Amino acid sequence: MSTRSEEILEQLLEIATFWYEKETKKKKSKAKTEGRREIFIPPTLAEVKEHIREKRCSVDAESFIAYYEARGWTLNNGNKVANWKACIVTWSKNGFGSGPPSVLSQDKYL
Repeated sequence: MSTRSEEILEQLLEIATFWYEKETKKKKSKAKTEGRREIFIPPTLAEVKEHIREKRCSVDAESFIAYYEARGWTLNNGNKVANWKACIVTWSKNGFGSGPPSVLSQDKYL
């Protein structure tokens, strides 16, 4: 082969190596991300209280943890909780954070 042909082959090899490494990194990154989603560690009471304080949400931390512990940290649609902090915000927005209804508020349903 001539030197020009060898140069072209070397360049093609470099290009192929570049794209192979790029795709390999992308796949590894995706696998790591998917792996993180599968591992869910429920928050502690202290973590929930701290997040509620930071976000100034009106959610009872003990009720929140008790609710999701009883459900196995799953949502209404059956999917596993991926982000408990987002659940706290949703609870606050929907008014679930004040705990169970009081005896006085239950009278109107009787």
